[in-house]
Amino acid sequence: MSKVDSKHFYVTLLSNTSKNLYPDNTIAASTTELARPVELGYSDNWEMGVCEFSYSPNSVGTFKHTTVVGVTTGFIYCDLISPQHVGRALVRCMRTFIYPSLSGQHVFDKVYYMPVEKRIKSIRIDILKLTGKPVEFRSSTTPSKVVLHFRRVSTWFYKIASSSSLPFILCLSIFSCATTFTRRVTAAGGKITTA
Repeated sequence: MSKVDSKHFYVTLLSNTSKNLYPDNTIAASTTELARPVELGYSDNWEMGVCEFSYSPNSVGTFKHTTVVGVTTGFIYCDLISPQHVGRALVRCMRTFIYPSLSGQHVFDKVYYMPVEKRIKSIRIDILKLTGKPVEFRSSTTPSKVVLHFRRVSTWFYKIASSSSLPFILCLSIFSCATTFTRRVTAAGGKITTA
């Protein structure tokens, strides 16, 4: 087991890497056994998000003014996160993406982070359609790739967030103080004054 000492790390998952342990793995639904279980510690809080996802492209070659017909939304699910609201359901959905794409490559500029479990031995990824059925990818031999970014989160944030109305009051107080301070500085011609 390896204890994580850094503030963040990445895990790259390929859908075909643990076929010997999980023979039912497919491009759209796979479990990857990690080389060593990862221990995130008991005093720290961690969160994770998808920063990259790729699969076999719909076409090969150079394109000019090409339109893909029949695009739809796909959903990336992971067993490490708590269920999230998607429509009227609570599911372990981490990300949505539009498919098919010509390149088969999705790099997300905005990563949506969600809390994760403390000890990770394997990671299950499911790429599903809105119907809950697996996405059918063009190639059955090219694996899908999901890159996850894990980052350590300040524990004070989670302690505050777990109490009932305190975070809302705290955020309003901080915003109110910052707004008042900004107004005073602006009114004083950019000079900081005390009132």
